[in-house]
Amino acid sequence: MGYYAAEKLKPWLYSLYDPQNAYMYLLLGSKKALLYDTGNGTAPILPAIREITDLPIEVVLGHGHLDHANGAGQFDFVWIGGEDIELCTRHVSRTARRSVLEGIAKQGTALPADFDAEAYIQNKGANLRAMETGQIFDLGGIIARAVAMEGHTRGSMGLLIEGERTLLCSDAVNHMVWMFLAESTTIAEYTAMLRRTMALPFDTFFWAHENTEYDKKEFKKFINTAENIDINKTTPFEFTGREGLVYKDGQSGIIFSLDKM
Repeated sequence: MGYYAAEKLKPWLYSLYDPQNAYMYLLLGSKKALLYDTGNGTAPILPAIREITDLPIEVVLGHGHLDHANGAGQFDFVWIGGEDIELCTRHVSRTARRSVLEGIAKQGTALPADFDAEAYIQNKGANLRAMETGQIFDLGGIIARAVAMEGHTRGSMGLLIEGERTLLCSDAVNHMVWMFLAESTTIAEYTAMLRRTMALPFDTFFWAHENTEYDKKEFKKFINTAENIDINKTTPFEFTGREGLVYKDGQSGIIFSLDKM
């Protein structure tokens, strides 16, 4: 087994697990493959893909954060929501890569045996192309459509695989959505996005920090949580000097700041 553990989720869909706790998703059509998110990029991704398929590859980033975008420089170019280009440029910088390695050292996560820290830090970055809402990726029998999922970041983009009625969300939804960042929208904007997304034709969805397939009825829980935040039931949270409040409602939670209300 290589550094990235592959798992077949559907005949047309695989997950690739980055040991720094992030999942990439590989979609397979008859003509092309598509990689959704690129993880921290601490090992070559293409060899893991080539163990599954030899098809030409499109690459799409769900958003611009470093743990989803730092493998982007391994490809000729990647697609990303236009509003996340500046964010992503910062998150694939040398400074950001150093912070990735600092985080790995703190967590004690294993790196590839031949890992070269300086080569990783000096990587060329990413050639980013702005992706439009509604943009179609025709893979041959599998069609993915880009859908705006702003909230966690303003340029977050999901992929709706229409014929398969499946939605890929990156970090737009999960058990604890970070909404207190400078690049996050307001809670009202996030809630509006969730309601709009709920109306899309999907039956199941996946997100980026686990590869469990969730039923659409679970999506409604995120809307309920966002609509019913109770400041009196929050606990404080701090990350790299930025403070937030944690609100949990069962398995669904949001970290927000008062300026986002």
